[in-house]
Amino acid sequence: MTVLLFLKESVNEVLRLHPIKPHWMFALDNLVRSCVQAAITVLSPELGEHIANHSSPSTVNSSKSSKTNESYDVRDQVLQLRTENSRLWQELVDVQKQYQAVVSLN
Repeated sequence: MTVLLFLKESVNEVLRLHPIKPHWMFALDNLVRSCVQAAITVLSPELGEHIANHSSPSTVNSSKSSKTNESYDVRDQVLQLRTENSRLWQELVDVQKQYQAVVSLN
């Protein structure tokens, strides 16, 4: 968790080095915060639930089972994306091998 909070602060520090208008900075800060919370939820659903409960009052009233189902949905999506990513990497490697074979013939 410390690493993720460090990441948020690092990103915000880099954003401050650029001439970004205040309202855009606010929007970017919210995006970074959301990304960090999503990463925490994926890595540790219990901790993500705890942070969500303390960061916004509207999430306190939502049911625990729905949060659990949402975290499983996120995990399923991450697994599907990893599988697709692996498949695409393998396809890229195969295409590069084919390309090298064609180039070596010429």
